[in-house]
Amino acid sequence: MVVSAVLVTVFTVGGATWHQMALLLASMAALVAVVAARRIHRHAYRLPWNLVAVGLSLLTVVNALSLVGDALHGGVSVWPIAPFQIAGYLALLAASLLVVRRRASDDSGDVIDAAVLGIAAASPVWEYALHPALMAAETPTHRHIGVLVQILALMGILGSMLRIAQAAGREQVSVWLFFGALVCAVMGDVSFTTTGNTPGIASAVTGLCYMAGYLLMGAAALHPTGGTLTKPAASHYAVPTNIRFSLFGGALIAIPVVGGIPQLFGEAPDGLLLTLGPLAMVPMVLIRARQLLAQRSQDRDELEYQANHDDLTGLVNRRKLFTDVKHALTRTAHDPPSTATVLYCDLDDFKPINDRYGHEAGDEVLRCVARRLAAALRKSDIVARVGGDEFLAYCPGVDRTVAESLRQSVEDALTKPILWNGTTLSIGVTVGTATSVQDGNLAPDELIAAADAAMYERKRARKSAPLRPITTDPAALPTELPPAWRSFSNLID
Repeated sequence: MVVSAVLVTVFTVGGATWHQMALLLASMAALVAVVAARRIHRHAYRLPWNLVAVGLSLLTVVNALSLVGDALHGGVSVWPIAPFQIAGYLALLAASLLVVRRRASDDSGDVIDAAVLGIAAASPVWEYALHPALMAAETPTHRHIGVLVQILALMGILGSMLRIAQAAGREQVSVWLFFGALVCAVMGDVSFTTTGNTPGIASAVTGLCYMAGYLLMGAAALHPTGGTLTKPAASHYAVPTNIRFSLFGGALIAIPVVGGIPQLFGEAPDGLLLTLGPLAMVPMVLIRARQLLAQRSQDRDELEYQANHDDLTGLVNRRKLFTDVKHALTRTAHDPPSTATVLYCDLDDFKPINDRYGHEAGDEVLRCVARRLAAALRKSDIVARVGGDEFLAYCPGVDRTVAESLRQSVEDALTKPILWNGTTLSIGVTVGTATSVQDGNLAPDELIAAADAAMYERKRARKSAPLRPITTDPAALPTELPPAWRSFSNLID
């Protein structure tokens, strides 16, 4: 800020030579700031800042040659500065593109929309400011093409950077400073093209724009938030609204309308704008359309997954299980008779875990049960969570004998203790089985209902089982009391 204030003062009170001196010092100050910021922030991704340093170095050479030329030859430049100037602008343009690409989220639709709007906004700037000035100066066609390509690229990047700065918020000051540097560069180019080397206020405005661009670029690099300028932003997806679609549609018709307006007044349409404008915009529109189609497909897949799966365990839900079982039985309806078994699993002592340790412990138990149940069965079996603590497994090609073996494997797997936050949680499970051929080729709902009934039958049988008789044989009793009981006995004595 101090350097900027000093240079603006020098630029304001001095003449043409002081203007060149201030521009040279501004580009040098920005270059020093960028080099220093690379050591201060230690960027993980340095390529954009390396390109900025290269671009500022080349433009510093341009300013130095211009200053020497003005001092020695009375304002007539004899140095070949054009190659350095073009290379410097290309380096800064490439750095800006890398920053935009890096800062854009995984869904870069907002950035693409903003770039399209920026390109559309460039069309009136070209048609009503730059093009008339170039025509009045009788510049060659290749100069027209270069200026148009430059303004289209700069305005597209400017639109993208504006959207990135809005998403970054007020805390990312370096993003706003970088955006300000691009704004000053565009304003400087427009001022230079429309006024040329005309001395006076117009030349001063052009120089101030370029100087402000240098200083803002250095400030963006040196600011404490400059270390995060090239870091990827958080992923987000904004649903396109009617307003956004309207703006997007208006941007698409802006170039044809602006380029064709002269023909309404009996003049030739702007062929360069009508040719180069769509070449810059159509690829971005195609990318955006492809992005929307991909997002739509992804949203459809996510909705389908959520409709058919349990959020907690990732297993299929009751609806999906019934559908898969129905399809499986339909495919085998005309095949030779085969068997299929359903295992209905109901957890025992699950509610006390929820009541004592909370729902987090209960959720972990359910996730662990889902993993163990899937591991205990075959890959071809369908495992589902159909209730709070109820699970179903459809096992095609399994007869009654194999079903009993699977049931035992499931019970052994699910009754193992579960470790949660240093606490061992123990649960039980009751498994009921039903086999299609054995039970009369039952329909899917009947087969599952039969397995449910078998599960409740096993649960009732377990609860009504006689207790183990108490041993009354003196020989079987322990000859010595446990330590705790010995202490209690001594206390009574």
